[in-house]
Amino acid sequence: MDLLSFLPTSFPLFKQEIGSKSLSKQQKELSELQRLAFALSLQNVYKLLLAEGEKMVMIAVGAEGTDQGVYALVSNLGSLVARFVFLPLEEMAFSLFGKLKEKELLSVEQQQQEEKKPKNLRDLLKVTTRFMMLLGCFFVAFGPAYSHLLIHLLYGSRWSSTEAPNALSFYCLYVLVIGLNGMTEAFVQAVADPKALAKFNMWLAVCSAVYLTAAALMLRFGVVGLILANFLNMSMRLGFSTHFIQTSFHETSFVSVFLGYCPKTVSFFALLCSALLCSSSNALLYDFTWTSKFKVLAHLCLGVFSFFFTCAVVYLSEKDLIMKIKNLRQTKKSKEKVK
Repeated sequence: MDLLSFLPTSFPLFKQEIGSKSLSKQQKELSELQRLAFALSLQNVYKLLLAEGEKMVMIAVGAEGTDQGVYALVSNLGSLVARFVFLPLEEMAFSLFGKLKEKELLSVEQQQQEEKKPKNLRDLLKVTTRFMMLLGCFFVAFGPAYSHLLIHLLYGSRWSSTEAPNALSFYCLYVLVIGLNGMTEAFVQAVADPKALAKFNMWLAVCSAVYLTAAALMLRFGVVGLILANFLNMSMRLGFSTHFIQTSFHETSFVSVFLGYCPKTVSFFALLCSALLCSSSNALLYDFTWTSKFKVLAHLCLGVFSFFFTCAVVYLSEKDLIMKIKNLRQTKKSKEKVK
């Protein structure tokens, strides 16, 4: 039953004023929700175009069947990382970003703890992006040197003798940008208002046009050209998200935001040394024809040793970061159990 019906009949103007204000507020909220739903739907259309655009381009320009097969193999391998490693982290961060934003708005309305809440949101963003950067750096450090070995073990010489290993090496670089962009876009989608989301959709439209044009032009370089076109598209999207973060937290410069993504110097140096060591082993020691099993095994052992050594160094230098990620995951799991 309408609560306004309980008001005395001697106050009709009071009832009419309250009812009109309540209805006006509901209409305003509904309008905002409709704009937000439209913006998110349009955003999904653009993302679908960006995700499937290279297939359209390859079919339109009549790419060779070998190139299509190699791209499908490489993109499917790379998507496993995005699906099983990056996506759960992005979903967790998106949920936490939204909850912290709600608390921040509530504290502003109540004029309490105005400085504490944005700081929590900033800290969460810094933790999640740095962790995603670390994961991506591992793929950059070890992926290119062992892409041929991986494809040869999984699919045999039929595919390892094609462009697939070289394409997978470039895809490992692309994985870094995928992870970082996914986390920053999760922040944008969770925090941005409908006006900012509309700007983001316009930028996605620009990215779609640039990406499809670049993909058509760079297809002459084979599968690697398509991966580079994807890299350009994802970098443009990352640039928008970084700019949004800069304006949201009033950072002094674009560079200062980007430096917040980076791991500590010790971790970066360990990853760089491992990348140089494994790349040198791949160029000087590894036998691509597999005639010398000893060289293949030596290359693999060197990579395993470098990987575990780097993991140990990163764990010791980034222990606080890893513990924060563990606490975030435990917090999310405990809240899901309560629900």
